[in-house]
Amino acid sequence: MKSLEEVGLMYFYNKTQRLSPVWTVHTFIARQFDGVPIGGREGRLKLFNFDALPFDEMWEDDQYWYRVALDGIRFDGLFYFSGDFEKLIDHRIEVKSLPSKIES
Repeated sequence: MKSLEEVGLMYFYNKTQRLSPVWTVHTFIARQFDGVPIGGREGRLKLFNFDALPFDEMWEDDQYWYRVALDGIRFDGLFYFSGDFEKLIDHRIEVKSLPSKIES
C-alpha cells in the first residue's frame, strides 16, 4: 500500500456493555494498492463501484459510516447492538474536524 490514511475510530457496544465498548476499530483508507487482496474469516473480497455498494449483504452498521470513510472525512462512530451483536439498535456518527497545521 502506498498511502494509508486513518479516517475513523469505531466503538461497538452490546447490550451488556453499554458503558465501555467491546470492540474498538480503527478505519483506514488506501487510495492506491499494489498486490493481490486476500480474503479472510470475514468473507471473500469483491470489488464494487462506490454507487453500487451492497449494503444489504454487509454488516448492519456499514451503511452509516462507509460513505463518510470513503469521502475521507474523519469520524468517530458509536454503534449499539442488542444481545450478542444480533441487531443494531442505536448509532451515532461524530464528524471530526481536521487538526490545524502549525506554520513554521
